[in-house]
Amino acid sequence: MRVLVTGASGDFGSCIVPEVIGRGHEVVGLSRRRHSFPSPRYRHVSTDIRDAAAVAGAMSGVDAVIHLAWTTHPSHELEATRAIDVGGTAAVLDAMQREGVSRLISASSVMAYGANADNPPRLVESDPLLPSRLQAYSVHKAEVEGLISAA
Repeated sequence: MRVLVTGASGDFGSCIVPEVIGRGHEVVGLSRRRHSFPSPRYRHVSTDIRDAAAVAGAMSGVDAVIHLAWTTHPSHELEATRAIDVGGTAAVLDAMQREGVSRLISASSVMAYGANADNPPRLVESDPLLPSRLQAYSVHKAEVEGLISAA
């Protein structure tokens, strides 16, 4: 199987890539920063997740996607942050649809449900998403959950 890992050079991606390769799969790593892995089953695509054409090009021949590209540090540039988080996810989902890729693993977060004092003690996937409007991370995770559900 050939797997596209977005955010391949990040904290999660750089740990996931060797795991996927170790299970006998080929990996196409996609990230802005160059990421190398010493394996003939690894190829890297250096691009920005916001570049829909480049994401679509990297998707060619892929059987599954592990989507990890995300902003993790607070930014005062809310539009740029949203373009990466939500726009990047939309680019991945669009490319998957065009290429006929149906397998997706996406890194979600409990923050999609919001850090609310009245949350139940144990959240489950059917609980409503009530992200904190004061945290872009929370809002974007909830918005992306909606995009994935609609895809």
